[in-house]
Amino acid sequence: MKKKRLRKRKILAYSLPFLSSVGLLWYALEKVSLVQIGRQFQEANYFWLSLSLALGVISNWARAQRWAIVLQAMGYRVSIWQATVAVFAGYFFNFLVPRAGEVARCTVVQRSSQVPIAVSVGTIITERILDVLILFVLIGVLLLAEVGNMTALVWRFLEQKIPQWISYNFYFWVVMSVILIGGLLCVGLVWYWVRQPNHVIGQRLKRIGAGIWQGVISLKDVKRKGEFIFYSIFIWVLYYLMGYVLFFCFPSTAHLDMWFAYIILIIGTIGMSAPVQGGAGAYHLLVGNLFALRNLTVEEGVLLATFMHATQSIMVLVLGGTAFFYSIWTSSKNLPEATENGNGIGNK
Repeated sequence: MKKKRLRKRKILAYSLPFLSSVGLLWYALEKVSLVQIGRQFQEANYFWLSLSLALGVISNWARAQRWAIVLQAMGYRVSIWQATVAVFAGYFFNFLVPRAGEVARCTVVQRSSQVPIAVSVGTIITERILDVLILFVLIGVLLLAEVGNMTALVWRFLEQKIPQWISYNFYFWVVMSVILIGGLLCVGLVWYWVRQPNHVIGQRLKRIGAGIWQGVISLKDVKRKGEFIFYSIFIWVLYYLMGYVLFFCFPSTAHLDMWFAYIILIIGTIGMSAPVQGGAGAYHLLVGNLFALRNLTVEEGVLLATFMHATQSIMVLVLGGTAFFYSIWTSSKNLPEATENGNGIGNK
């Protein structure tokens, strides 16, 4: 019975993000045809597209560099090549199953460099916390500069998508109440589980918390702090440039300014963070409607968002898939050697 329940939970956990992604994509692309999407790719300037993809590859390399610096602070030496392969493989798995990329990334670096998964998970969580803090700073700058335009855009979206008979105030408070009650319930459950000495979920949460803490305090031991800060900023600069250069792919968007690329970076990152495959649907919906700020139609905006998302997705699937299968090939090749040298125990 327990196995059947676990199987059902796994199926539900995998199917819900996929179905959500399909629903959001259908909703976002309902007024756009496949012919229009195909024409978008035919008319694109592939010089700028290639430049954007190259910047994407460099951003993943920079993320691998930063990760290797943190792992070194914890006593594990991982080559940049191995870290880059793990990062690409992680993004590949994130595209297939939301949030599975972190586990895949840790598994790859465990096979290649014998870094314990508990250690690498802590460092990845630390990275995520740092990236979220940077994102909050970027969002704060955006809100201060664009609060008027963003408010107008949100209200315009609500007027189009929500039936007129629903009061906006009523809708707002219903959503806020659901979020507040749901958040309190989650906090209460976590508190209850953690306080139970033998509860399975509580023990798992404690292990996760210990891993997070270990990863966070590892930052104080980073010897190459200057490089760590540089790569943390450099990653976001590259993300920004990836979107900006894509504007030059089409005459209709070549006039768009650098500040608008900054807005696309923030809102696009939020869309990509949604718990669906590769942010599909959420990214299209959020970024597609943003182009109304620059007097483009919703259909034109969705087409451009589709192009921007598709180019990133193709890069992740091709390079990430190659990195994943490469990691399998190299780990199977080195398995006997790793077993002889101590059953895969890391080299601190």
